[in-house]
Amino acid sequence: NQTSWLTSTKCSALGVLSTIGTQVSLFSMTVLSVIRLWGVLKSNKLQSRIRRRTRVLLGAIAMFILISSAIIAVIPISGFFEDFFVSGLRFSTDVKLFIGITSKKELSAVIREYFGWNRIKEEKHYLWSWQDMIKLVNSTFSD
Repeated sequence: NQTSWLTSTKCSALGVLSTIGTQVSLFSMTVLSVIRLWGVLKSNKLQSRIRRRTRVLLGAIAMFILISSAIIAVIPISGFFEDFFVSGLRFSTDVKLFIGITSKKELSAVIREYFGWNRIKEEKHYLWSWQDMIKLVNSTFSD
């Protein structure tokens, strides 16, 4: 049951929201600390009004924080980095052939051996997408 939850879309969405919140908090505290340090260093030149340029700069910093936080949170679930952020694979509990496999290279080696596809060279594992490999495994081992 835990594996089903960890591989679900809802868990990924909550992970993204949690990461965005954490990153916004981290970046905001850093920016606030820098602003406070700047205020202490420049305390002899206090101004009662904030200039337009300063407001635009603060808005740009806030947007940078939000966009950076969103990018950091979404990168691991994007398809572009699908090989970099894999920490494990899960297929049907009836299929014991893939226990302990954590990379595309290892999975493609097992698939090649299982199907006898020796004509597929080991270096070509990167040509298969995870979705193609999962479809192949599911269609082969489905009930």
